[in-house]
Amino acid sequence: MSLPKLALFDLDHTLIPFDSDYSWGQFTARLLAHHGLGALFAQVISGDTLARKKPAPDGILHCLRYFGVAPERALFIGDSSIDVATARNAGVRVWALPYGYNMGQPIAACGPDRVIADFAALIAPQQAPTDGQRPAAQGGGG
Repeated sequence: MSLPKLALFDLDHTLIPFDSDYSWGQFTARLLAHHGLGALFAQVISGDTLARKKPAPDGILHCLRYFGVAPERALFIGDSSIDVATARNAGVRVWALPYGYNMGQPIAACGPDRVIADFAALIAPQQAPTDGQRPAAQGGGG
């Protein structure tokens, strides 16, 4: 059993699990608690948290309002074309991981702002990404 995908919001690095692939918020909360991660997250968004699921932007917009973050200061990280569409529908930047289910298509084909090999790109953004794209801007922009 894997942990839910993570979304990284705001340049201040607020992490929010956001996974509408799991339809049960209680399941996601128990999974995070089991791994000792529950206290790390202020919000958990699952498929049954809001009325509409991805690619509707509701989950992202809910989190942006909750934290008072403008869409231009947010970054969504996903691993499918549905995730990219969700971010675009919410008006936020999106980076994609290449290892999720994407209906047999390369993740780059759906046009994310960047494809990253793994979450290590978030930990050390000053290092050049392996995909040949420029590193993320540091500080207040992106």
